[in-house]
Amino acid sequence: MDRYDVAVIGAGPAGSMAAKYAAIADARTVLLEEHAAIGWPVECAGLLGSGALAESELAGGSFILRGMFGAAIFSPGGSRFCFKAPSCKAYVVDRRLFDRAVALDALREGAELRLCSFVRKMKSERGKCTLTLASGEEIEAKIVISAEGVRGRLARQAGIMPPEIILSGAQVEVPFAVEDPESVELHLDRHRGSSPGSFPLTKRRPA
Repeated sequence: MDRYDVAVIGAGPAGSMAAKYAAIADARTVLLEEHAAIGWPVECAGLLGSGALAESELAGGSFILRGMFGAAIFSPGGSRFCFKAPSCKAYVVDRRLFDRAVALDALREGAELRLCSFVRKMKSERGKCTLTLASGEEIEAKIVISAEGVRGRLARQAGIMPPEIILSGAQVEVPFAVEDPESVELHLDRHRGSSPGSFPLTKRRPA
């Protein structure tokens, strides 16, 4: 059985950052990702505010597709309100490449990455946790960090309550023309089946 100081479940940006700082603190750290590749499948939109990008501690890279300076907000009746800032406020990023870049930072600091490592169950006793993987392998850790996302299956097992409110969304990518490639469009929707005031956030490329 492999033994670690810290085991992080989920190699998204949050999990990778947690693993990075655990490794910086000289903890023997393993980052467990259930999928065969970091950043796939894509489960989140690729629009990051400048503050969020700064929190990733990445200087930049090929994952940045475009800087965004403004927005156009459309009311349900078709009215439009536009604004634009003199400096970049958000970035369109390739989430697959972004997630991999954050994970690579953790590996550079000494964290160990294990792909295809779905954690089936967790058992805690005597100040340590034993994680059982789908393969049957067991891993022991003093501290386990759940970065599974909103589902948080293992966090629920550990007695951590789920969020009180979960906002669901859907995403689709289609090519079409756009007036201003440096602005995002927010369309407020009051149609039946949508929550009042909900909107899809679109990041568009010229067709």
